[in-house]
Amino acid sequence: MQVYNIIGECVLQRELKGGINEIDMSKLSNGIFMIRIIGENWEAKRKLIKE
Repeated sequence: MQVYNIIGECVLQRELKGGINEIDMSKLSNGIFMIRIIGENWEAKRKLIKE
């Protein structure tokens, strides 16, 4: 899992395990981010707004 800021810099990267994962994003400033999750045969991207 990677989190990118609005200008495309990777600001957080973690390996996710099966099941529920908690990611501490408290050190990131407020703003718009893109989350990218890559699986074995798939990829998902989602927008995140941190307020």
